[in-house]
Amino acid sequence: MQWTVVGLGNPGTAYTHTRHNVGFLAVDYIRERTSCEAGWTKRLFAKALTAAGTIADTKVLFILPQTFMNLSGQAVKKFVKSPEAIAHTIVIHDDVHLPIGQMRISLDRGDGGHNGITSLMDTLKSKAFIRIRVGVAPQQEAGAEAQRIKLDDFVLGKFKPEERTILEELFPKIRNIVEHIITKGVADAMNNFNKK
Repeated sequence: MQWTVVGLGNPGTAYTHTRHNVGFLAVDYIRERTSCEAGWTKRLFAKALTAAGTIADTKVLFILPQTFMNLSGQAVKKFVKSPEAIAHTIVIHDDVHLPIGQMRISLDRGDGGHNGITSLMDTLKSKAFIRIRVGVAPQQEAGAEAQRIKLDDFVLGKFKPEERTILEELFPKIRNIVEHIITKGVADAMNNFNKK
């Protein structure tokens, strides 16, 4: 069974290094270090960029929706069309409730107020996909800064240089998690990575 790895974000260079686009950044990092047939391909019918590759001898389809965040499900539904396909989908996205440098694997949970996840759940009519939630809040006060200012302004803000460094150190771990999920299952991955 093919796996699908989705990075959530907003299209356009203005959003490239914003907190909301950490899913895009992580998936692009993984794709660059994966055996892929080619680079990103524009799929106009789906409003998405896709790339096909293999991880641990398993076929993987990488997807970056090119809709805005709150319509992400429209792009993903063009490729994920069955309960089995949903169960083999990993979505990587930002989480304002976790500090930068931390991540959590989740399954069958609510949207946590994330518009991209809401769109996926509404469109796929399921929450049975796997999520890797990547922290984007300041390390000392997870979520607190986001509460002091308008949430939209916070997640659309750009990472500070020191935060980018922390993320770059985190991306190899996220790739390891994706491979672990594919080879050993989400339960084993949660047991191994969620305690760290």
